[in-house]
Amino acid sequence: GLTAAFTGTLITALFFWLAKYPNKIVIIIALSGIVGSIIDSIIGALIERKGHFNNNQTNFSATFLTGLIAIVVFLLI
Repeated sequence: GLTAAFTGTLITALFFWLAKYPNKIVIIIALSGIVGSIIDSIIGALIERKGHFNNNQTNFSATFLTGLIAIVVFLLI
């Protein structure tokens, strides 16, 4: 899973880099893809596996948290 997330992140970041987006954005995209995958795995292992969340809730939560982290990183860099 992490290898696929890393590969997808690299491809996406490369696309934005080739499209001449600022390096700040490309770095945030690259980090967000990997961090998002890790957050999804953690939520899945700790909350979904115990039956508190279903897959849709896990995906939403991971995407939401990753988006918040990306916004904070963008504002801090």
